[in-house]
Amino acid sequence: MRYWRSCWRCWQGCLVLGAVAAIGTLGCGTSEPPSAGTGTGGDSSNTGSGGSNTAPPDAGSGGSGSGGAPGSGGEPADAVAPTDTALDGGGSGDSSLPDPGTEGDGDFTIAAPFKADPEMTNKPGVMRGQLVQWTMATSKTFADGTRKVAVYIPAGYKSGTETPFMVAQDGVNPQNGGSFGLDDLQPLLNNMIAEGRVPSMVGIFVDPAGQRSVEYDTPSDKYYQFVETELIPEVLMRVKAMANLDLNLTKDPEGRGAFGGSSGGSCAFTMGWFHPESYRRILTLSGSFTPLKRTPPDFPNGAADYYMKAIPMTMPNKPLRVFLEAGSNDLGGWKAANDGMAKALAAAKYHYRYVAATGASHEDVGARRQYLPAAMEWLWRGYKKP
Repeated sequence: MRYWRSCWRCWQGCLVLGAVAAIGTLGCGTSEPPSAGTGTGGDSSNTGSGGSNTAPPDAGSGGSGSGGAPGSGGEPADAVAPTDTALDGGGSGDSSLPDPGTEGDGDFTIAAPFKADPEMTNKPGVMRGQLVQWTMATSKTFADGTRKVAVYIPAGYKSGTETPFMVAQDGVNPQNGGSFGLDDLQPLLNNMIAEGRVPSMVGIFVDPAGQRSVEYDTPSDKYYQFVETELIPEVLMRVKAMANLDLNLTKDPEGRGAFGGSSGGSCAFTMGWFHPESYRRILTLSGSFTPLKRTPPDFPNGAADYYMKAIPMTMPNKPLRVFLEAGSNDLGGWKAANDGMAKALAAAKYHYRYVAATGASHEDVGARRQYLPAAMEWLWRGYKKP
């Protein structure tokens, strides 16, 4: 746990912790998270959302910056915090991009019946990206079996050109109605890249192997190390061999994102939290911010400790941009946990966007095909291509 010389920041952290303590101790895996606050902005289909009162259970998971706000605002200049704590995860990695502002930040509500956005279907006349697919052998990091991998290469990509990219967990096999990568992101990227709504980017869609919860739910940088030391090198090799293209994946953390649903969503957040110098744009659907993999002493409540302790107690803020979503009919405790994440991120003045989907189930396919285009556009605000 960090120690502050800034009394102001300490007071702010205590406010968040006090809310949690009022309903249970931090060591309790069933502490009720605070309800989500009021949105700071909206559009014609979104309104501010409220919180849930269901506590996250210790149960199994279901089917599946740009320039983060600088500090917390108004923080005294002499505030200093040590960096030798696992709770903090990793270095903040100051952003080199100007802050894109708060447009689209905050809490929003959508409600059933949901309507798929036109961007979620391949449009006539729009050039489609290329897909390279294979089965990856068991990894050295986890040694838990083979996994499917697919790489989306945008139309018109020139070999060797530096490109942003996203890593999508549970990216190949269908998850509650369709594949995150092949069915959701692939047509979305075809359309939105062509329209200039998001930058041209590569998608790395990857499934877990035999120990999904170990890979995704553990609050550590082990999965990140697998991505960096095994997955990305193999992606570069396979694309060269199978498509005769030299992928030049950017090293700029502002051009690197992570995506996932359920445990894959908390995994995406973990990648950014532990290594914001590598990944800053985080998109989660029904994220498992719950006590699935308790990892004492720093994360005794597993990923629930992100909102219980890590976010409110870590300073300066990490330069992350975070999208969250959960449904009113989500798994027991998942909506409440995401409410808690939104509350913690709001209190610490992060750039975040939280969609509460009334009538939606876990990773609801109808809901996500309505909100994903706006989520992706918001996530990539402020990015300037190399």
